[in-house]
Amino acid sequence: MIHITKCPFCGETIFRVAPTCRFCDSDLPDRSLSRAAGAGILTPVMTIGNRTIAALRTNLTPSFFERNAESLEWISAPAAGLAAIIGLVASIVVAIKLDNLMVALAGLGWVTVVGLSFYIAKRLLPACEMAVHNSPTAISSQEIFDVFALISTVILIVALLAAVYVAITFSIVTPLFTALGVAILSIYYIAMALHLDLVSTSVDPTVTAGGDALAIVQFGYKGLVRLSPIITGGALITGVVSGINLLVDTFRMNATDFGYDLSLAFSSFASATSFFTTVLLGLLFPLVAYLFFTFVYLVTDLLMAVLRLHRVSTL
Repeated sequence: MIHITKCPFCGETIFRVAPTCRFCDSDLPDRSLSRAAGAGILTPVMTIGNRTIAALRTNLTPSFFERNAESLEWISAPAAGLAAIIGLVASIVVAIKLDNLMVALAGLGWVTVVGLSFYIAKRLLPACEMAVHNSPTAISSQEIFDVFALISTVILIVALLAAVYVAITFSIVTPLFTALGVAILSIYYIAMALHLDLVSTSVDPTVTAGGDALAIVQFGYKGLVRLSPIITGGALITGVVSGINLLVDTFRMNATDFGYDLSLAFSSFASATSFFTTVLLGLLFPLVAYLFFTFVYLVTDLLMAVLRLHRVSTL
């Protein structure tokens, strides 16, 4: 506890070595770090890090997270409907060109699967949010996740620059789109790390190292469940884009091309495979995330109970 003090400006708990307050961004002169040897080098680094974290916390607010989650959850309904229509139209076009009724029936089956999957997702999205809300955890210090947010931001920037370099040098856009998708999810994870209340996590200086370890693990899968509406909406949008590409390829095929081109269109990852798998994975993600959360949380909850018993026995 000797490394923890109160900010003289806002009264929040901070580390003594911090050159600025992470809550009010006030400069904190005369700290131990500024009196230490080599402070002329370390203090600017600490200041840049703290100001970066403060800027991230200011921009990636809980309202930013909630607003985007609600928007993507709302857009999932028309996106799922559009995905069902795209699959049905593509199957009808193929059925007409091949004169094969089974392909048209497969399209009707696709519509049924999308409808059922969307119903499951719509019912489980509120359950996912409630599960996180009703599963509070605690960690000894916010600084643990502040460092995680800062390191993640640096890695994210480097990865995006590398993806841009690969796309320009080798004329391959797939790594760039993949990096952008990972970047979007990482931004939301950073927002949750800076605002732990989004995943029902509080700061308690009395939490032990074992409790911190479990809290970090719980943050990982609680964040995954919390991202369910964002992942579902994003996957459906991505699937619709792939589906439009599939639909264009299907209409461009001639009857004489079915021996080769149509097979390529329906088996390529960029068209048929990408479309069907992305849509289904997006719709089924809330179910998978919820089941994963309940089973894993049961294990970690038992471990937390053991830690609490051990702590009581040592008092």
